[in-house]
Amino acid sequence: MKPALLVSTCFGCGYVPYAPGTFASAIIAFLCFGFDAIVGWQSLVVLTILFSILGLTLSGGAARELNEEDPGCIVIDEAAGMALAAVPATGSILWFGVAFVGFRILDIWKPGPVRWMERFGGSAGIMGDDLVAGGAVAIAIWLARLWVSG
Repeated sequence: MKPALLVSTCFGCGYVPYAPGTFASAIIAFLCFGFDAIVGWQSLVVLTILFSILGLTLSGGAARELNEEDPGCIVIDEAAGMALAAVPATGSILWFGVAFVGFRILDIWKPGPVRWMERFGGSAGIMGDDLVAGGAVAIAIWLARLWVSG
């Protein structure tokens, strides 16, 4: 397997037979929870940036290699979006769960601005919808945590 495809599929996570995006998002949610517990919330920002750069650099080429516009096996976009959604969930397994569920709902449903990002095509289209979904969930969690804390 070529390196771009290996990374874009999150080292094969994208090849699970059912719901590869959800599977990859769950793996990343657990990874983020562990990094948050061991290193701190800043590590989630670093992961988001890393996954975003890798995805923007590699996913378009991997999609062309597969002769598809946005193949389901490419899940680096879910990794970036999930990591972004997890940033404000720091310190709480409950909020990480909310981040996961919220991100998957927006990524599957693709309301308004999430769907509009797909118009860009290539790497930007592959990555854009998931980053917007992850960003929307991150903002919602941040606001909810502000409200809950009084």
